Amino acid sequence: MTDREGNGVPARCLHLPFKFMEEALDLIYRGKRNVAVKAEELSISTATLKRLVRDYILERPLDTSDPEVWSGDVELGWPWT
Repeated sequence: MTDREGNGVPARCLHLPFKFMEEALDLIYRGKRNVAVKAEELSISTATLKRLVRDYILERPLDTSDPEVWSGDVELGWPWT
């Protein structure tokens, strides 16, 4: 996903409001949602959503040498939740 005009986004995803798709991608990015389940909710293919998530992640690189990046990660993940 690259912009509001839909450049780089499949036409079948353009029916979704930009903010709604951005929120869905962010939830997946943070590990809060499953890609296949979210794809079904959004009525798009899993492969399409995987590609969009990959692009979303590549646009947000982490500086892993910065200790502040990891200090805010205090929520337990599966299977401890």
